[in-house]
Amino acid sequence: MYEKAIILTRSIEADQTAIEQIYNSLTTAQLSDDTPEELLIVLAYRLHNLYTAFENIFQHIAATFENHLEDQSRWHVQLLQRMALDLTPIRPAVIDSTMLANLDVLRRFRHLFRSAYGVRLN
Repeated sequence: MYEKAIILTRSIEADQTAIEQIYNSLTTAQLSDDTPEELLIVLAYRLHNLYTAFENIFQHIAATFENHLEDQSRWHVQLLQRMALDLTPIRPAVIDSTMLANLDVLRRFRHLFRSAYGVRLN
């Protein structure tokens, strides 16, 4: 189990670095009603990547603690919900209910971004 813990820790650290970089690039953006669509697309892509980095952390945690997901059609939602569960003595909750709600909004946005062709972003 010690080796798994080291691998998990290093994986999370790498993803946290990516999350910080993506978040910093988002917080420096200046948006207004006349923001060019090209910039909105870049920002949407970064939001997409931000959620993917969080989800990657959650996948590593689930794999380490053998927290399998049953419904493959809803695994993205299930994974997020599982991270809010306190599974003591296996593991504590990874996120709280506020973070769950915020990440779920980001998850739904990522789905829209991947699926909605020809939609103008705002």
